[in-house]
Amino acid sequence: MLSSDCLLSWTRVILLGYIILLSCIASTTRLILLANQTARHAVRTVALRADVNHALNSIMPANLKGDLSFLASDTLQDRFTPSPGLDAAAEFTASQFRAAGLEPAGNEAYFQTVHMVNRRMRDADGDLKIQLGTETKVISGKAFAVVAASEASIITAAPVLIVCRKDPELLKKLDLMPQPTLPKLPRQEAIAVYVKARAFDRLVQSAAAALELTVTEGPERAPSQLVTEENVSRHRVPAIFGNDKYLWHLTEARNGNEKITLWFQIPAPQDKNVVLKNVVGILRGSEPELKDTCVMLTAHYDHIGTTETGPR
Repeated sequence: MLSSDCLLSWTRVILLGYIILLSCIASTTRLILLANQTARHAVRTVALRADVNHALNSIMPANLKGDLSFLASDTLQDRFTPSPGLDAAAEFTASQFRAAGLEPAGNEAYFQTVHMVNRRMRDADGDLKIQLGTETKVISGKAFAVVAASEASIITAAPVLIVCRKDPELLKKLDLMPQPTLPKLPRQEAIAVYVKARAFDRLVQSAAAALELTVTEGPERAPSQLVTEENVSRHRVPAIFGNDKYLWHLTEARNGNEKITLWFQIPAPQDKNVVLKNVVGILRGSEPELKDTCVMLTAHYDHIGTTETGPR
């Protein structure tokens, strides 16, 4: 519990909690924060400005339940970014700001917009062929998910480099150009090696490898990606996930003296221009010496989507 010694004099107080961005300003009133609702303290009554009182009175249990019921409804399809459901959530939040009398603070009324490209990977066009010495193995394209690519490409007889995990130190002593890499990444180690994996990916990109193939333990989905407009044309080393017994055998029992080459065709991604929105509102205060200060709350109004709108 916070005592009356913890009284705060704020010029901006957050009002609505389900928004993407809200900066609200109160007057010179003091706010008492109580962690224990059963505590009893003598509190001096302070008159609130009319607009502040209106905003506070709009936060009622029934209203919050209605807001959450709408935002969590099936109609919004779990608000994937981007999706029509997310746009509907943005419009709804803006309408609540408008009803509360908040000042628009975006470049388009309450919306702070940004133009991006939503990139989805297509299914593999054909099978993957691997040659190990004199042995040739063809693996169905259905065993693979293309998870990253900036353009269509055909990989022909590219030498393969196998590493046991996504550790950049394993690549620094090797010649990657123009070899595909086959990192074996067990699921139970995924979180622990995340930082190293990101560094590994950056090194693969800088080395201009032909392909990055990660051998997985189960089926994978190709996620969509949001790409800034200036990065749409930037080359990205293609990356695929594959789940096949032969690939596991290859990573576990390979003789280092045997040459491995690989053939595969990468499809072009599907790019769609989208406009994403933050929702921003301001309630101005009246205390001159605090006019350049603020209290700000940020929160997501998007979510993970459905099988139709989210990652495939």
